[in-house]
Formats: sequence, C-alpha cells, structure tokens
Amino acid sequence: MNIFKTISALAAVAAMALSLNNVSAQTSLADSTLDPLNKRYMDTAARADSAIKARDWQMAESLLQEAMDLKPGDPSNVLLMSNLGIVRQQTGNYQGALDALSAANVLAPASVTVLTNRARLYISLGEKEKAVKDYDRVIQLDSTLIEPYFYRGMIAFSQGDIVQCDKDFAKLKHLDPDNDYTLIAQATVCTATGRNADAVDYYKRLIQREPASEYYGGLIENYITMGEYNLAGETLGEAMHLYPMDPDFYVARAVLNKKRYMVDEAKADARKAVQLGADPDMVNDILNNN
Repeated sequence: MNIFKTISALAAVAAMALSLNNVSAQTSLADSTLDPLNKRYMDTAARADSAIKARDWQMAESLLQEAMDLKPGDPSNVLLMSNLGIVRQQTGNYQGALDALSAANVLAPASVTVLTNRARLYISLGEKEKAVKDYDRVIQLDSTLIEPYFYRGMIAFSQGDIVQCDKDFAKLKHLDPDNDYTLIAQATVCTATGRNADAVDYYKRLIQREPASEYYGGLIENYITMGEYNLAGETLGEAMHLYPMDPDFYVARAVLNKKRYMVDEAKADARKAVQLGADPDMVNDILNNN
C-alpha cells in the first residue's frame, strides 16, 4: 500500500478544476436588443456564473435551474446542464450530477466539455470503464487535448495495462512535455518502477509550480524509499507547515520515525494521524509494512 494519496486521488482533485461554461459571455454587446425573456434568461445565467465563482453552490444550482425553466428548448441549456452537473458534484449530489451531465450529452453528444466533465465524475465514482469510454470519445473529437490521455493512461496504469499506459503517456510527452499532467504521469511511473531519483526531479518541478499536498506526498515517499531520511524530514517540515491538518503527513512522519528507530515518536504520529481522520487499520498496515 502506498503511504500517500495515490494518483487516482488527483482525479478527484482535478474534478474540482471546474470545466464551466460562461453562458452570459456568449451574448453580444447589444444586450439592449434582447427581448425581455431572452434578457431575463441571460441575466439569470450571469447570476449563476457569479454564484459559481463565489462557490455558492446552492444559489448556483437554483439559478441554473431557473434559467433553464425560462427557456426549456434553448440550445444554450446544454451548457447550463453541464454546469449544473459540476455544481451538484460539489455538493455531493452525484446521482443528480450524473443525471444532468447525461442529459446534456444526449442533447449535445459531440460536446467535449460535457464528456470531460462526466468522465471526471465517473472517476470520482470509481466507474473507470465508463470514464475511459467518455475519454475515448473526447479523443475522437479532439486528439490534441491533454487531459483525456492523462486520465486514460492513469486508469490503464492502475489496471496493469502497461501497453495502453505507455501509449497515452507517450502521446502526452509529444503534445506537451512540460505540461503538469505530463509531469505527474512521469512522476507516477518512475515511482512505481523504482526510478526514484527521476521521480524526485518531476515532483520538485511540480512543487515549484504549485505546492500541492499530493506533490509533497510523492516527493517524500520517494525520499524515504531512497533512504534519504534527512531530505524526507526537511520536506515533511515544509509540507506540515503548509498542511498542518493533513493526516497523510503524520503517517509519513510515523514511517520515517520508525525507520530511524524512534518508536515512541512514531506511535505519537500514528495516533495524531488517526485523530485527524486517518483510518486506524490503514495506519497500522502502513507501519507494519514499512
């Protein structure tokens, strides 16, 4: 078992990078020429956009539904449905999110945004095969996009399909070798195949761009595997300063302390990890196997 969040957890994180459509921005500057119903429709969509930016999900959902009810047959409702699916996902209404995104897909089967949003939702739900199917369709529609190759490759990697994984990751490097998705993919593969020094380099580059907890976790994991305990400790200090309530880092420090034969300190960190929400059985399993 990995010490830290697996790369599949990044799918859930990425799902929060909302692929939203600003419907109100599609109007022309001549809003004064709109009839009252169209103007109300666009104004409501604009208010929904503002609520989404403010992460007021309940208000956003209400306004999106209100706009669609004003003009049930308007083609722009596809975009509103897609946004509604993402908004519902943020509130934990996964079935409602899936219903909205699937309805949008029926109306616009060639919408890359709708398919991408639904694929992300499927990953969050653990429906990997359905996610792959949507990403396959996205790639058919636009083979230049980065995200589909990343997640399809990661799913293949998690299922042991190294051939498909290599194909997708090679495509990533061809499209954009310096893209974050490409760096994450390379870091993951290097970690899994024992090329820890290379993985360290990738994670350092990612942290320079964004000090995300997942990247710190990957870096620390590789340092511990390499026996670079001082570097692991220093990096843990940075990570815990940024994310003091993340139980994964207490688990990591427990493992590090155990390897340093600091048994009491390891036990204290394990207890703290559990207090912060880590599963006790998972923590014991990690400590017993590291």
